[in-house]
This record gives sequence, structure tokens and C-alpha cells, in this order.
Amino acid sequence: MVFFLIGVICTTGCVTISSNEEALTGALYVSSTPAGSSIYLDNVFKGTTPLKLENIPIGTYNLTIHTSGYDDWQTSVLIKSSETTSLSAVLTPTPKANIVVQKTGLLENWSVSMGTYYTASFVVYNKGDAAAKNLHLSMELICDEIVEDSAIVYIGDLASGEQMPVSADLDGKFGNSYTVKWSTIYE
Repeated sequence: MVFFLIGVICTTGCVTISSNEEALTGALYVSSTPAGSSIYLDNVFKGTTPLKLENIPIGTYNLTIHTSGYDDWQTSVLIKSSETTSLSAVLTPTPKANIVVQKTGLLENWSVSMGTYYTASFVVYNKGDAAAKNLHLSMELICDEIVEDSAIVYIGDLASGEQMPVSADLDGKFGNSYTVKWSTIYE
């Protein structure tokens, strides 16, 4: 014998179980300055601002807004049943180092039996609002557009507002007119 249960009629003591997905979800609207920032909800990429995310299960989530060149904006957000939570993030530019190199006088030369050595002296300044990490100063001694010698001096970390004198001895090999070019490398 086969029975088909089409419905249940209760008169007392019945429990009704229903699936109402809308009541168990909410929405999140996210905007940002600058617009076009990446949205991460619990570390999962969801899109870019401005964006409305719908059918998010109720609960608390970690929200991160990210744009290159800016500090991440983070908060905890509570998604409530059948409600739209709106957030507007204003991102702050990431502080940067600003390295300035100043030559401190003419090349000082001194001779040895095989050629002439030049001491190149500089002061390196960090005029930015963040530290320069793993700073190096690269120098080249040039005569008639030919690099005669070069040196890389490791400075280390240079805090915002800090300065450091730097010098290196470069081999000039008996040239008449020398110039020194420099560049910096840092994180």
C-alpha cells in the first residue's frame, strides 16, 4: 500500500516550519572616496565601490575597502534581517618617503700611484611623511660620458625628517673632468 502525504492539518500542538530566505538576509551598500575601491567582506572580494550587495546572511562581517596608494579602511558591519546597511569610506593616502640628495661641495681628489681617487660627499634627507626602508645611494663617476667607477652605499632606514651624510671613494683613472650622478633605491 502506498500513501502520498499532500498536506498536514493540525488542530493543536503543531509547529509550522517555513523557509523565508528574505527574512534571514540583508543588504549592504558601500561607497568610498576614491570611488572604484575594492570591497572585501570577510576577506572575499565582492566588487568595487559604489556597490550594493544583496542577500547577505544576517550576522557580523569584517569589511575592508582597498585602493593602491591609500591605507586600507576597515570596520565591522552588522547585517540585519530585511535591512540595507549603508557605509561610506573615506580612504587616507598612504604616507610616503621623499628622499632628497644634496651634493656637499666639489669632488675632493687624492692621488695614488695608479690613478686618482675622488671622494663624493652627499647629505641624504627624508622630507616625506614616512620612513624610507632599506635605503641605498648609488653613485657613478663619469668622464666623457663613460662610467669610470660606481658605488652603492647602504644607508638603512631613514625616518621622516632625518638626514644622513654619505660619502664614497671612486677611482678616476687620470681623467680631466668628472661628474657624479646619483640615484636612490628604497622601499
